[in-house]
Amino acid sequence: MKYQYLLFFIFICNYSFSQTEFSKGFESGYKEGYCQDQGIGCIPPIPPIAPLPNINEKSNSYKDGYNRGFIQGQADQKNKTSTNSNDRVRYQTAKPNFNIDFIYNPYKDQNIVDPKIKKISYIIDEANVHFNAKDYNSVINDADKMIKIEANFAVAYYLKSIAYYKMGDILDAYNNGVKQFRLHKSDARKDWYETIYMITSEYLSTLMSMDNFLSVQNFCENVWYKDQLTNYYLALSYYYQGNTKKAKNLFKKASDIKSSQLYLKSINNGEFISNPYKNDANSAKEKNELTNKIKELLNTQNYTEAINLINSEFNNFHKSYSYGIRGFCYYYMSNYSKAISDLTSAINNSDNVLPDFIYLRALSKAQLSDYNGAIADYETLIKLGEKNKGQQYDMATIYNNQAYLYCKLQNFEHAKNLAEKALQLNESHWYIWDTMGEIEYNLGNYSSAINALTNAINLNSNPNSYYYRALSFIKSKQREKGCQDLSIAGELGEKDAISLIKQYCN
Repeated sequence: MKYQYLLFFIFICNYSFSQTEFSKGFESGYKEGYCQDQGIGCIPPIPPIAPLPNINEKSNSYKDGYNRGFIQGQADQKNKTSTNSNDRVRYQTAKPNFNIDFIYNPYKDQNIVDPKIKKISYIIDEANVHFNAKDYNSVINDADKMIKIEANFAVAYYLKSIAYYKMGDILDAYNNGVKQFRLHKSDARKDWYETIYMITSEYLSTLMSMDNFLSVQNFCENVWYKDQLTNYYLALSYYYQGNTKKAKNLFKKASDIKSSQLYLKSINNGEFISNPYKNDANSAKEKNELTNKIKELLNTQNYTEAINLINSEFNNFHKSYSYGIRGFCYYYMSNYSKAISDLTSAINNSDNVLPDFIYLRALSKAQLSDYNGAIADYETLIKLGEKNKGQQYDMATIYNNQAYLYCKLQNFEHAKNLAEKALQLNESHWYIWDTMGEIEYNLGNYSSAINALTNAINLNSNPNSYYYRALSFIKSKQREKGCQDLSIAGELGEKDAISLIKQYCN
């Protein structure tokens, strides 16, 4: 059973770190391919995790990743299914880079009878034309026309939000972005809400870095729906203008943001906290240069140099970032013990649950034959995935990989139960059928093994499935078929197939 490795690293923290160039290109290409020839109404889904580069591709090539992603995106649009890439390891945890290049018309190409809906569909098409022409004022007017027809039409507010964003009006973009999600809590509406939320946070941080407290106050007082974010920044604006009474009340309303407690303590103790955003602004350029240097070293696989740079600048980043990057480097240097240590420190020093680090730690433990430890990490991911209804990553793949580890422990019955769960969630991944086939072979269920491995081969011609199907045929006294499969497995690179050909087929 082949066990593919995770070839990306997404870090969710106070500072950003990007994937390999191949991964970034794959994400962009996937979105473009998915929406190719679909018209302006296409909203691409969250891209799957980038596959491993093949022998003709490079991990540091954006172009190679883009081309692969474009092809897969086209295929997924055609099939309307999730990814059918050949990698055993894939799941998504990072926030999506939301595509705001077009708006979906839910009524297009339908036989519409309702005159109101027909009118709205026509206006959406008009808005798309205006959006393509970058005539954002007209897009807003189009959206207002829709609202007059249907006051709670979420797509209209989405249109207004992205138009205002394109025009640089963050306040109106935020207000409409929040409203479109409150009206219709679909995945598409949620994606844009999370994106505009992040943009707004960065915008307010920038204003704070310039001591522009009045602008922060004006912004937060004019949002339609008060929330933790705007209450927090409004509190900051009052705090740094000397109105600690109003600031105190607002910090209490923003209690979910940990910094609020620090400010409340400073007010109660008569202390003063200097503007941290201003300091961040002064060092932002330096941090950005360091981050880019680290990315460059990782893209060129200069892991030792990357570790040296991280060590020299360790305290200039959040601890979870420094430990996480260093753990990532140690993993790809095959120093799994140090990888586990640093990844554990990254997890312990983060305010958020970091599935990426837990996953990479599971891979590291498996490399050291700590299968039970790796299984425990996968169990954490399963519980987290069930809590979030599998929206953070591909639960089928997690179950599949846990099943693989139980195979390593020779617990084939439990492995089979996990593989069955994986197949219930997704039957389109070849590697899950491959796992099931190998399990059935080890349980002596040769007919079932042949069926499962045939499914895997039909989805992807891979050496592992041919190898175990050959063994299953031979055990079923179908030596001729088994020898044919051994020959194909050998051609595809399965070294063990050659010795078995000599044993059974000559």
